[in-house]
Parts: sequence; structure tokens; C-alpha cells
Amino acid sequence: MSRSILSRLGAGLVAAALVAGGSLLVAAPASAAGETITVANTQFQSGAGWGEGIKVAGTAFPANTVVTVAAGASGTNSGDGYGQVDVTTDGAGAFTATLIPERGPYDLPDGWTASVVASYTSTDPTVPAGTRIFSNRVELQIADFVPNDFTTTIDPICLSGVEAQTTGVNVSATGFGQFEEGVVYRLTDAAGTQIGADEPVDINETGSIAGNLTLAATLDGVPSGPIADGVYTITFAGSVTTAGLVTIGNCDVATPNDVDPTPQLANTGSSDAGILAGGSALLLLVGAALMVARRRQNAAA
Repeated sequence: MSRSILSRLGAGLVAAALVAGGSLLVAAPASAAGETITVANTQFQSGAGWGEGIKVAGTAFPANTVVTVAAGASGTNSGDGYGQVDVTTDGAGAFTATLIPERGPYDLPDGWTASVVASYTSTDPTVPAGTRIFSNRVELQIADFVPNDFTTTIDPICLSGVEAQTTGVNVSATGFGQFEEGVVYRLTDAAGTQIGADEPVDINETGSIAGNLTLAATLDGVPSGPIADGVYTITFAGSVTTAGLVTIGNCDVATPNDVDPTPQLANTGSSDAGILAGGSALLLLVGAALMVARRRQNAAA
């Protein structure tokens, strides 16, 4: 069988954003005029998200000036930007801002620190044009990642072959390590026979994966119609193994809980050789992205 999992879409955009955000934290010079920020909440768990965001207050900035508040992690000659937000100071040079970063928080490599800093473009004629003035840094504490309970969710759990070919099913799985490598996806029929080879998938910062899965029958590698009726098991396997069932066929009669698991997958017209890649009787087309997560070790490279 032939399958493909589109799990790396948008990686270039993410990488570019990280470099841009990280530069604010890595290349920041010392403050020149006493600009100061305080952060109300600095404790976060890796992979758990930022909750209501990072609450930042600033004082002693120039009045009515646009200030950029940025968060990220940095190590030797490298930076990993989490995100940033712009805010305008009041007449006294103060501001409050809530920064909900676009990505992270992540487990930090050895020797790295996470922090928040604010900066603005100086209008002082005695310094070079475009010079950025930076505040103090406030360090963030990122606790170790704790995996969620492992689960697989499939919605809907029963649909017709035409629906499986067009709208498909939404699939999600949790319980893996943060950015865990080596996790694979596999499909088996009601008799437990695996259809096609294991396919690698990318796990995100929350230890999970999600996407839309469509299934269609093919003949000699060419889409030929709906998938054969039957009960299928969708499995994700890595440090944990989690699976769910989906029924293709008459949903008024059959559900994954009451179908006899012994029948073989219906004949789709191909030979046994069709199980090999390139001559499939069944083609799994994974639409959208079955998780668009970058790999954590690339950020440390």
C-alpha cells in the first residue's frame, strides 16, 4: 500500500520566525537609559502553553514610543524566539502588555536560558540611526515537560466509503514525549493485517499529533473509488502505543464495538503484490498536515 504523511509543511516559515525573534534576545546590547520591565508571571511548564500570557510592565521608557516586548530562549551564538508584541508607552514612558507567544515553551537545552526583554528604536540624534535600546531581561522558568495520558481520538468513528474518500476523519493522538522522534503511524484491517508500511510522523511541543485522514481505493496506483467496507485500526506507536477504530460501511448496522473482527479486508481488485509500495490497492491520502511541528534538536543545531 502507498501512504504519505505531510508532516513538515510550514517548517521554513517557522524557522525564519524563530531566527527573527531570537535575534532580539541574543544580540541585545545593555540598556542605555534605565528602561526597566517587570514580569508578573514567570513560571511555565514546557509544552503546556502560555496560559493567559506573559504579563509585562515597563517604566522609564520614552513617552509615546512604540516598544517591542519579546520572549525567547538563548544559548551560545544561538536564539529561539517565542514571539513578540508591540505596545505604545504613555506620556510618562510606562506601559503594560500581555504577550502570548506564538510557540513554546520548550524544554531548554543545557546552558540555555529563557527570558523577556523590551526594546525600542532610539530617536537620540547623538547615536546612530536605527539603534535599538533594550531594557533589562527578566528570566523565565520553564519546568520539564510532562506527557499527557496517551489517547487516540477519531471523529467520526463510522462513515461511508464516499465520506471516507472526501471529508475523511479527524485523528489526534497524545501521550508522547515533546518533539519525540521515531513515532510511526500504521493502519490494520479487521483481521489485524497491516496495510502498507509504517509511516513516520512528527510530534509537536505538547507530545501530540492531529490532522485529517482521508481514505480511497486505488487500482494500480490510480484512485478508483471509495475504500472497501470494513473495520480499520489506526495506530500511533512510539514511547507509547495508542490506537482507535473506525468503521467504513453501513453505520446503521455496524459500529466498531459490535463488528465481528474476523472478516478479511474486502477484495479491491488488485493482486497480493499490490501490498508493496507502488502497486497499492489502498491509498491513504493524508490531507492538510498530520502535525506541522518542527523538530526540537534543529533549534539547537
